[in-house]
Amino acid sequence: MKIDKLKRDKIITISMSGRLDVDGSEEMNNYLADLDNNHEYEALILDMAQTSYLSSAGLRTLVSLSKKIHENHKRMALCNLQKFCMEVIKVTGFQNIFNIFYSLSEAEKYCSQPQEANTAGNTEIISDSTQMETDGGIYQFTPLPSHSAALAVSGELVDILHSHLNNALVTGHKFKDMQYSLGFGALGNIPSEYMETLGEMLTVNGAMYWHNSQSGSSDYLIPADEAAGNVLIQSGFDVALSGGFSEFIRFSSADKTGTPLEQIYQDLLRLAGTRKHAFRGVLWCSMISYAGAVCGRNLTKAPLNEHHPSNGKTINHPSNIEEWFNTDLLPEHRDCTCMISGVAIDLMRDLSDYSEPLLERIFYLNPAMLGGKEFLSRSHAAIFKDATYKHDAPDFAEECRRISADSLLERCCELQDKTRIKNALIALAYIDNLETPAQLDTMFARTLDYKLNRDNLLRHTYHLDKDTGQ
Repeated sequence: MKIDKLKRDKIITISMSGRLDVDGSEEMNNYLADLDNNHEYEALILDMAQTSYLSSAGLRTLVSLSKKIHENHKRMALCNLQKFCMEVIKVTGFQNIFNIFYSLSEAEKYCSQPQEANTAGNTEIISDSTQMETDGGIYQFTPLPSHSAALAVSGELVDILHSHLNNALVTGHKFKDMQYSLGFGALGNIPSEYMETLGEMLTVNGAMYWHNSQSGSSDYLIPADEAAGNVLIQSGFDVALSGGFSEFIRFSSADKTGTPLEQIYQDLLRLAGTRKHAFRGVLWCSMISYAGAVCGRNLTKAPLNEHHPSNGKTINHPSNIEEWFNTDLLPEHRDCTCMISGVAIDLMRDLSDYSEPLLERIFYLNPAMLGGKEFLSRSHAAIFKDATYKHDAPDFAEECRRISADSLLERCCELQDKTRIKNALIALAYIDNLETPAQLDTMFARTLDYKLNRDNLLRHTYHLDKDTGQ
């Protein structure tokens, strides 16, 4: 292995060429020994542009070095990692230990900041790149004023999947608390009006779009200021953004037919580690997009307790899907404008900073269903007929209002991963915490005994398939 060193101001940059394996690690350890007594630098950058291989021995060297650097109250950053080396770091779960940057200039900017600017939990955007390119397309970033972002989780996805909703498990939310959200809901004042109509729903900039599972049609409501104060969104399960967005992104696909939605989430999760210090693994995405092909699915009936499958399996189990869902096998909509609410989780990260029960409520993290996946996502969309959006629109919220006011809603649905996006305006939030809405506190106390009994019922009555966990 060839090792070069460059010192500029109080930052030392080490470039490594070759394989960081057992032999390379020994060379690296010997080379770095001289740094232990060097008090003339404040930060160390490892430029790995020419490092073609990384083994477990190499990882041990990097982890040990990182520990020493931080014990001495200095900084360390990695940059220019080749794809294989980055994948090794991800698969071993060490991406949260290192500060990783796409370019040397980004790493230098990070290392030049005052020490207090990089304490744990800092929400500052750390990459200075305004444009990043992946196989999926080009992402143009505009950092927004730093805000802490959380997700408020109401209800549990397991109640939807097992068709276990009843009146006690459906909660009313004010529109002002649901500016950006997704879930399964409806509108109405009394249970007899909304329980049988519950279906896929989302809110974007305070406007609600939902699918009526009883009639098979979609509808929407756009409140005027506080005019909807007494109208409640009834929801059996929802996830709502609490706090502000972190970045605004203009996305353009590298493929004229569009980029699969699944790849966009994969890109955003991967780029998140370079965009925010200490990204924890969950992000929220609100999107206005021009889709080349949309594949969605909708519930054909409300997931109520009286409807739960007689075979005891989930509604999305292969034996139940045909009865429960209207699923697009081929794209049902092409070249159309969509508003999308989505949430994604990076399973390759250490997620211990989040509440495990709340993560479970959102994603139903059954090991049998994960199947070696690196991430999970859920997206709901409002699809508009004969609508166009302005890719150069300067104001995301205003563009949402314009489309909602001027366009005809065609469908609200859950999106399949194979949906293809040609270009999009994306408002992105890096999630720091998961929480439950304050208004749920009394309901939880009132229904605690019921929910405990419900959990026991799920464990003992529903027979989970040993292969699918459904």
